[in-house]
Amino acid sequence: YYSKNLILDKSRNIALTEAEKKNYDIAILDDGYQDYSIKKNLNIICFNSRQLVGNGYTFPSGPLREKLSSITKNSVILINGEKNPEFEKKLLNLKKDISIFYSNYKLFGVENLKYNKLLAFAGIGNPVNFFNLLQENSLNVVKELKFPDHYNFKKKDLEKIINLAKDLNCDLITTEKDFFRIKHYNLDMIKYAKVKLYIDNKEDFLKKIFSKI
Repeated sequence: YYSKNLILDKSRNIALTEAEKKNYDIAILDDGYQDYSIKKNLNIICFNSRQLVGNGYTFPSGPLREKLSSITKNSVILINGEKNPEFEKKLLNLKKDISIFYSNYKLFGVENLKYNKLLAFAGIGNPVNFFNLLQENSLNVVKELKFPDHYNFKKKDLEKIINLAKDLNCDLITTEKDFFRIKHYNLDMIKYAKVKLYIDNKEDFLKKIFSKI
């Protein structure tokens, strides 16, 4: 049994101090790789098999937050999607003893939408991955709307989306993350796709993590 808690603060150091006061043994940082003010026991860096490193450049010229050479500071790589021996070789040339694991998303709770026309919208990092996941599960997506990552949907945005869906005679579907950002509008016609992450060789993945803690 593990006691779990979510601590939010603009400063990760303050959040970690709070975790220590509460006697937690493990702190998992969300998006904390580039925070060099914190000495971390383990870094887990994730790639999507469709994008990988994109054009190889760092932001704003490309999708990377750091050069791929910084991978030497990581201990575990998690690639979501199909196996890619060529990319694995590239990573292993940077750090021979790096551990590489694969994962996949599974879609749930959309059985009642199987035969419906759908308008899908998303404001996440790579909306195309969400749209592809819907289509891979045989959902009939006839219209896709992409918004910037962490997009703050206003009611007028959603009203436009709803009206477009009505014009196209479509049901509306979005990501679970986006849905809970707009939930307060109480728009019952907008559904969301539940997604679960499955990690290949999960036990080995967990052993690797706990060996560093």
